[in-house]
Amino acid sequence: MKIQAKGSIDYYTQPFDFGRLVIKPKADKNYTAKGFQSIGVESVTEGNDGLLYLNLVQENYFDAIKAIDILSRLPEMEKVGGDKSNVVSIIPSIWEVSDETIASLETDYNDYFTAIVRGLRPGRVTVGIDGINCEIIVK
Repeated sequence: MKIQAKGSIDYYTQPFDFGRLVIKPKADKNYTAKGFQSIGVESVTEGNDGLLYLNLVQENYFDAIKAIDILSRLPEMEKVGGDKSNVVSIIPSIWEVSDETIASLETDYNDYFTAIVRGLRPGRVTVGIDGINCEIIVK
């Protein structure tokens, strides 16, 4: 049996680390925090990937966006953005079945609203996602 949850599931993903920016200058030059005082950079770290990581004095969205805007207007910058390497996403809920000896679930992670329920032996199970449940009788 195929079941499908209708509606939407809201979950939050922070777009980037609000306290850390990533830049790729066009020229290879020694950059320090002193050169970025006007945007509130505390320290500059060079990564193994050839990018420079700027740690901001204050960690908040509006200061980060302001700094990205200022840096992206500088002619010596090739790329400017927020650091996404340490951002955690809250994963959407998964389908659950109350008794896996009575029924099994198959899900497609590209379409987490749909699940296939396969009966294994007679009985009653509850199948649900994110607090929305239905009872299924397997004969």
